[in-house]
Amino acid sequence: MHPCLRHAFFPVTFPATLLLLAALFAPTVVHAQDAESHSGQPQEPGMPLLGLDEIETVFFTPKHIHRAEMINLAQRLHGRQIFVYERGGYNAQPVQNLQTLGDSILIYDEPEYAARLVTWMTAMDRPADLIEQARQKTDVIQWSPGYVSLPTAQQALRAFERVLTLDTEEGTQRVANVTSLPDQNVLVLRDTADQLAQMNQLLASIDKPEPQLRVTALVITAHHGSGGESELPKSLSDHLSQLVPYDRFEISSMGLVRTSSRSNSIELNMTTGDRFDLRPDAYDAKTGTLSARIQFQSASDFKFETRTSLVTDEYVVIGASGAEPTFAVLRIEALDG
Repeated sequence: MHPCLRHAFFPVTFPATLLLLAALFAPTVVHAQDAESHSGQPQEPGMPLLGLDEIETVFFTPKHIHRAEMINLAQRLHGRQIFVYERGGYNAQPVQNLQTLGDSILIYDEPEYAARLVTWMTAMDRPADLIEQARQKTDVIQWSPGYVSLPTAQQALRAFERVLTLDTEEGTQRVANVTSLPDQNVLVLRDTADQLAQMNQLLASIDKPEPQLRVTALVITAHHGSGGESELPKSLSDHLSQLVPYDRFEISSMGLVRTSSRSNSIELNMTTGDRFDLRPDAYDAKTGTLSARIQFQSASDFKFETRTSLVTDEYVVIGASGAEPTFAVLRIEALDG
C-alpha cells in the first residue's frame, strides 16, 4: 500500500437494478468534435456537427435485458443528437444517436463514442445473479504520486473510470470514482476493494523513477593524409575507415545531454550550427535499446531523417554526406541515478 493512502468506507445502495449498472459502467464522455472544420457552420451547444466519414453504424443485441429497457436507459444517460454535414448540417433536422431496429439497438455516432457505448451496454447486459454482486460498499483512498505527474497517473486510470451511486447523509449522490485534486497533488479513488487493488497495482507500476540516459552526438569529418593521432575512440575510427577510404577523422562538433528515457523529444543544438533532433518511440531497459526517429541538420545544410535503434555504449553512424564526408554519430549510455 502506498504510504500516502488514507481510508474511509461508505455503503452503496441502488434504487433500481438498471440504474445500478448504469452508474457502475457509465463510459467516459467523448467530447463533440469542433464544428469549425465544416465550412464555418455555427456551433449548436451540445450537438456535434459530423461528416459521414466521421460516423460509424454499430448494432448491439441485448441477451439478458429487454431491448426497450436497455435503450430507454441508454438514451437517458448517453443519448445525444448529431447534425450530419452532408445532410444539411445545422440547417437540417438532427439525428438521434440511439435507435431501435428489430431486436437490436442501432448506434449512429463517432467510432470512439460508439465503441464506448457498446462496452457500456455489454457490461449492463448481465444475468440477475451477477447484478446482485455489484451491491458492495466502497472504499475511499487518497493517492499521491512520487515520480509521475498527476495528469499522467489519471490518464493511466482511464480504463477504470466510472460513476457510482452512493447513499450519503445528504441523500443519494452520483460521484466519479476517480477525482483529481491538483492543488494537493492527490487523486481521490472511490471504488470497491477489488477495483481499488487493481488501480493501485497499475499506479505502482508506472510511479517509478524514470531510467536516465546520456546522449552524446558527434559530427565528424573525414580527411586524407596523416594528421597525428586520431582523437576518436579506436573502435569508432576503425569502423569509419571501413566505411570510407580515408585515414584521418576529426570531431567538428559535439553535444551531450542527460535525459529521461521516456522523453518525447531530445534536442542537441551545437554552437557550430549542427543539430540533432530525436523523437524516441520506446526504450527497452533490458536490452538497453532506444528506438527513435532521428533528424539531423549540419551547419553546411546537409540534412536527413531516419528511424533506427541505438544500443547503449555503442557508437552508431546514422548518416554521412560530402566529398570529404561529414558523419553524424550518436551514442547513448544508461545512467544509474
